[in-house]
Amino acid sequence: MASAIFRLCVALILLVVSSEALALRCDGRIVATGDRDFQVRGRCGAPYFVDGYSELVSYGSDHDQGGYGGTTYHRSERVYEDWYYNFGGNRLLYRLRFRDGRLVRIDTHGYGRNPGESKRCDDATLARGTPIGQVYLHCGPPYSRQARYRDASTGTGGYRRQRQVRYEEWLYPSHRAGHSRLAIFIEGRLHRIEHVRY
Repeated sequence: MASAIFRLCVALILLVVSSEALALRCDGRIVATGDRDFQVRGRCGAPYFVDGYSELVSYGSDHDQGGYGGTTYHRSERVYEDWYYNFGGNRLLYRLRFRDGRLVRIDTHGYGRNPGESKRCDDATLARGTPIGQVYLHCGPPYSRQARYRDASTGTGGYRRQRQVRYEEWLYPSHRAGHSRLAIFIEGRLHRIEHVRY
């Protein structure tokens, strides 16, 4: 009996600590997965940062039809937007992910920033794995922004899935004289920081 209660307590704690939220309250109005982007904007207002991108996915399989080899491929494009909301330093920072105009995920990412509070664009803020919108909140817009895509392929046994992986490079000033700080993102998360000469 005691172990069942212990397991239940652990499950409840993990549910509470989880970074994925089920819903968001904006001025007393609920936003939940399944809502359309215009509904969310009407309830929560404009986000402070939008990270938009598309994903082109190809599915393929090799098969044998009556002694004849063949290949079947299916391609689809999905359009994503990650909306970031900052409700102040005492509330959590929210990322709302839309796929083809519908809200599919709500995440929290640490605490936000109060209006007028100075930006903290230090190495602690720029830790590996930090979401792109959180870097934008603490560092502001980059001086330069470049994006590119690389193909990635997965699969076994004749079935292949090919998709594009998104890479971005943002340029910020550095505390080192004669250098700039290059933030490199993969799939919307900070991968590494490089100090480059200008």
